[in-house]
Amino acid sequence: YKWVRGKTDRLFDLASDPKEPKDISGSAPPEALALRAKLPALPADPPTGGQVVDPALLGLGYAPAPGGRLDPASLPDPHDRAGVLQDIMQARLERSLGQGDKAASRLQAVTGSDPGNPSAWYEYGETLRQAGKTDQALVALDRALAISSQLAEAWTAKGHVLVAQEKNGEAAHCYEKALAIQPDFTGALNPLAAYYLDENKPDKALPLLERAVSAGFADEGTFLLRGRVRLVQSRPAEAAQDFEAALRVSADPRQTLKAEADIYMVRKSYEEGLRLYGEG
Repeated sequence: YKWVRGKTDRLFDLASDPKEPKDISGSAPPEALALRAKLPALPADPPTGGQVVDPALLGLGYAPAPGGRLDPASLPDPHDRAGVLQDIMQARLERSLGQGDKAASRLQAVTGSDPGNPSAWYEYGETLRQAGKTDQALVALDRALAISSQLAEAWTAKGHVLVAQEKNGEAAHCYEKALAIQPDFTGALNPLAAYYLDENKPDKALPLLERAVSAGFADEGTFLLRGRVRLVQSRPAEAAQDFEAALRVSADPRQTLKAEADIYMVRKSYEEGLRLYGEG
């Protein structure tokens, strides 16, 4: 997030709105409000020299060069935040292209130049996690959470690391923390429901899944998990409806059919499992 301090403070979401046309200060999320509290106050008096400076520029820490003419287009970012954001976005792209080592090196450099940036530490930890370097990932994610405990994605990534380390109970606690921050985050809700199912506690998994479906933020994984619960409850017709819903929202129907088939095979419903494998 980016706050611009002025007579009226403005807020922008740089992740979903990089060109910053939309001010979301009227509905600022909690983590953005926590950031706002750290903004410096505006100076009581304008800079000397008779120059009129836009309060928004003062809020960013900008000031005209002594004796120079104010040209907002030429003002540098004293902390190169735009450069940091660009590096993070480039690292995400590299990670998505399977260039994990390159992304990790880039993000390691970012955390060195901007060590107080929780998003950089999160992205670094997530990159290390995807590379299977769980111990290093945990260090980076803990650093991100020490800086900002309101990063739902970082809590979720830490949960995934702990699952990889076979610390499922601790992982579930991380997913719960993520959901307390962002209740509609299926990235945490689905693995928490899966944990309850693996612990043979479908009665704890089902309310989570029902909430996601009724509130309209359920994804493919949510429907697959609810289908699993229905099979455990011996309600195969309702399970089939959930699996059909998973297919409707799936970006990769073949993988979804395979996931459904795997569920049936685990339940020893071999005929239905083989049928779905064939369909996929």
